[in-house]
Amino acid sequence: MSNQKIAALITDALVEGRLVHPGDPARDLPERQIVLPIFQSEGQPKEVADLMSTTAKFLGEAIVHLIETEGETSMVPTGELADMRVATTPEAPGRRIVKVHCRCDTDRSMPLAVLTVDSSDRVVIDGKQLISGLHRRSAEHPHGPVGDV
Repeated sequence: MSNQKIAALITDALVEGRLVHPGDPARDLPERQIVLPIFQSEGQPKEVADLMSTTAKFLGEAIVHLIETEGETSMVPTGELADMRVATTPEAPGRRIVKVHCRCDTDRSMPLAVLTVDSSDRVVIDGKQLISGLHRRSAEHPHGPVGDV
């Protein structure tokens, strides 16, 4: 079944006249409220009001179904989407930061490079940054900047 929370939100907006078109600033069109008289049930007999309410509910569910099926789009709550974005950042679980040290850096205080690795068999780095960082070191004392000897 379609996302019931979104379907109910659409249904309520239709029935209560809270549906707002966002406008289009590029075409100088302001936002505007859309009121559909078909869903205004005040003064209507109970049977007609119930029919209008049911029609609005079905319409809300049909719109969500159309978006999710033919639109090939999943409606994901904002908080859950934020969690997914965090989970796919380089610091996400399954990925780790690895520091590369020279064997003469016995206290492991000055890494030669810091890499982010994941479960793949490749590590991709910024070559310019690596070469620039290594250029500032001496071959005799690679774990410290030039001049720290």
